[in-house]
Amino acid sequence: MAAWDSVENTHHIQNQIIKLINLKKDKDSNFSLNALAEAIDVSSSVFYRLLSNDETKKTKYISKMVLKKIANYFQNNGYNISLDDILGVKKIYTEDVSIIPKKTLKNIPVYSPSDSKEALFYTDTDIDIKYINDKIFGFKFDDFIKPIFNEGSIWFVNINKKPENDTICAIKYKDKISLKRILINGKRILLGSIDKESSQIEELNINYEILGEIIKVKLP
Repeated sequence: MAAWDSVENTHHIQNQIIKLINLKKDKDSNFSLNALAEAIDVSSSVFYRLLSNDETKKTKYISKMVLKKIANYFQNNGYNISLDDILGVKKIYTEDVSIIPKKTLKNIPVYSPSDSKEALFYTDTDIDIKYINDKIFGFKFDDFIKPIFNEGSIWFVNINKKPENDTICAIKYKDKISLKRILINGKRILLGSIDKESSQIEELNINYEILGEIIKVKLP
């Protein structure tokens, strides 16, 4: 099965999501399950079936794409949480979730994915402080990128960060830049679509160059 197929809806997944929502509510009293659903463009009914204690109403399987959206949302709000954490792969529980210190990185060069020789402009953005001394640049994509990224989004690449499994990276192919999900299977490295509903997949070869891992997306 593909790496992005649905996974079983376990109590661990339910507990992780509930604890994340409660952590956010502690800082923002107006935050709710419905607010999370709206923020990541997922139907509230999906969450109610996902978190239901009634086995007759509870969904048995959940798309990894939805869980990744949840992880990305909380990451972008400063929480040290990943898809693996929610799935329980790393056995890290939300009691360990912490706010990541941020710092503004100035004058980041932003390039066109079709021409990375000369910067289009320079911009500032807040990044995790642990990346502040790394080499970071951005790519501005003028097309809509499935599943949820509007035209004009800027994708920040950290070329010093070694890509991990199931992370999004900037890939260079024939002087053009694209975004791919890195899937590591033993010694094999596969390239998948960032849209987990897509079944497109191919093996990394000498024609491709991994520039670095995406550490942040800035929406227009």
